[in-house]
Amino acid sequence: MAKKEQRETKDIIEVLQDLIQDPRNPGILKEIVKLGIQNIMELERDAHIGAGSYERTGSRKTYRNGYKPRQLNTRVGSIDLRVPQTRDGECYPSILERYQRSERAVIMASYDAYVNGVSTRKMKKITEVLLGKGFHRLA
Repeated sequence: MAKKEQRETKDIIEVLQDLIQDPRNPGILKEIVKLGIQNIMELERDAHIGAGSYERTGSRKTYRNGYKPRQLNTRVGSIDLRVPQTRDGECYPSILERYQRSERAVIMASYDAYVNGVSTRKMKKITEVLLGKGFHRLA
């Protein structure tokens, strides 16, 4: 394992330990999901670029170009993500679908409820309880 990977793994472990030990943190699952998605997106961007952060290689395809904020509605609530960007604009995380703001499982559950006759008012109340936000449309 390279030094960078060891350092990143150590950082992740420290963050998780802090989350677990904090008794005031009710959203530990939400934070774990956010941390996991964020790290997957970073790894995908590194693979697309062909080089890690601050790494100089001849096989580099493009360069990092900051982050774009994005909110994703999931089963554990709304998560604020930082989507990594590249200069060529060709790298988009496979874990996220373009223009979709809700997790596929949330959308499928709402479709299933609609087919079974649950009213939109009841669905809004359900999504307020489950996601912390009421929706008229989830797509």
